[in-house]
Amino acid sequence: MNDAVTRLPIAGVSVKIAGSGTSTNKNGEFNLVIEQSIVRQYGIVISCIGYQQKHTPFKPDGHYDITLQQATGALKEITIQANGENIVQKAIRKIPQNYPVKDFMMEGFLRVYHIANDTAGYYKYYKNDAVIRLYYPSYLEKYKMPRVALIENQPLTRRNLKSDKDTVRWVNSYLAVPISDVVHSQTGVLDAKRNGKYTFVINGKESVNGSRVYVVNYFSAEKNDETGVLCIDTASYAFVKIEITRYNVKHFPFVKLNKTSRTINYKKIKDRWFLDNLKANISTTHSKVDLSSSVDFKTIAIDTVNAQPISYHDEIQNMSEDSKINNSGSADTRAKYADYFKNADADTSLAHIAAPFVDTGKPKKRILHDPLNMLVGYLRGDNFRYVLTIGQLPVSIAQNQPVLNGTIGSIANYSFGFNAQFRLYKELFFETEDEFNYGIGGIANQTKNSLLTYNFILNKNYHPIMLAPSFGYASLTLSKSNVDYYKQTSLISGLSFAYEINRHWNYYIAGKYYSILSTANLGLNLSRQQATLAAGFIYKFK
Repeated sequence: MNDAVTRLPIAGVSVKIAGSGTSTNKNGEFNLVIEQSIVRQYGIVISCIGYQQKHTPFKPDGHYDITLQQATGALKEITIQANGENIVQKAIRKIPQNYPVKDFMMEGFLRVYHIANDTAGYYKYYKNDAVIRLYYPSYLEKYKMPRVALIENQPLTRRNLKSDKDTVRWVNSYLAVPISDVVHSQTGVLDAKRNGKYTFVINGKESVNGSRVYVVNYFSAEKNDETGVLCIDTASYAFVKIEITRYNVKHFPFVKLNKTSRTINYKKIKDRWFLDNLKANISTTHSKVDLSSSVDFKTIAIDTVNAQPISYHDEIQNMSEDSKINNSGSADTRAKYADYFKNADADTSLAHIAAPFVDTGKPKKRILHDPLNMLVGYLRGDNFRYVLTIGQLPVSIAQNQPVLNGTIGSIANYSFGFNAQFRLYKELFFETEDEFNYGIGGIANQTKNSLLTYNFILNKNYHPIMLAPSFGYASLTLSKSNVDYYKQTSLISGLSFAYEINRHWNYYIAGKYYSILSTANLGLNLSRQQATLAAGFIYKFK
């Protein structure tokens, strides 16, 4: 997007196609992914203060080199006595006046698509229609994320079983509302402390969702990785509509998302604004596979009187895999929400991607020569856990140590544990423990343990509790300056307790009893301590 006279790029130009839009970055560039049929029908409408509005027809190659002519006169309608940043900051300050300050409940209809294909065609298609319930904390509590529970869903999956490719497993689609509601979280462009990282450009006034709004385009000032549009009510300074587009998002450890886009609409009910609907899209390429995802949400009910927190058992946890979260509902819910599922395919406000032909014939035999793929599959199945601990040694080292010509600090009786658990069968795990103290306290200790442990799961409907008896072999070494002053081998039996904080993290306490097999001592003053305690955290890979 360039000035017709100066040929310089223009930042903050509004680019709209039907109901979708974006704005140009500081280089005058824009990227908008939309169906070609819509572009053919509506074309592209381009507008910017100080320039003549322009309508550009569809081009088959999808590349547009556009120049804008400067306007011959100023329009009073778009003369605004403030800059874009000031308007945004005022809107942020007025969030407590415009949005709910008491907790409330929300129900909504969710539609999700996940598609994977390559040059050979589709080999995974996932569609999920669902009704979800949200417990929304007050908009004053921006650090408390709304909680989500699944009421009922109707998934459809088609996968080419002949393909040995393993695609990205999509997560958090059920959490699209709390993740996308940046007015509630006040993150990103609505983080008042980070406004300086964005450039804001006022692009006049328009009517959006029945409200007269300031249209403020923005883009990241430091990197060309985010653009968007903020539509702010001219009377109340409430956010009416927000469009956010980000590029090259490093959101997952092994996957870079080429592009993410979100459109969030809010609706005024009495004197407060509530999230009305949203659209979120992701597109990327991973392992030579084109991946795309779309999420639509529509609010169907709001209850500001009876706000009941969602139980831990029903709450959808962060990073939960979409296809593994299912609920067929009860007879009551199926009757109550039947029309929403029935009419969804006729609802033009929702995305519609027809199910393609996918070869679901007899699968190939599992390819054993792909160890990386097998390892990733093993880890994804909650088969590996990492345990971080601080614990006691099975000996008590005296402070006075003539053989070392000095004293030892009492902290030398403790060690840091970095332990790994591998699932063997059901709840039977093999655990390898490596515990040491880095020489803190004047002498280095190292314990290496190998155990079998079995988890008994209690309290499954709330925060699960694991009680795990264990049995194994342990070796302890105390050394200084490359000299091993004490060695001990033992059989160990133990019992551990773990309390689930969330789907990944658990509190952990363990007690062990050491039955000594052998010792070798070069003169250290110490006594044996057969019972020990350790505490820490378990991290589950899922």
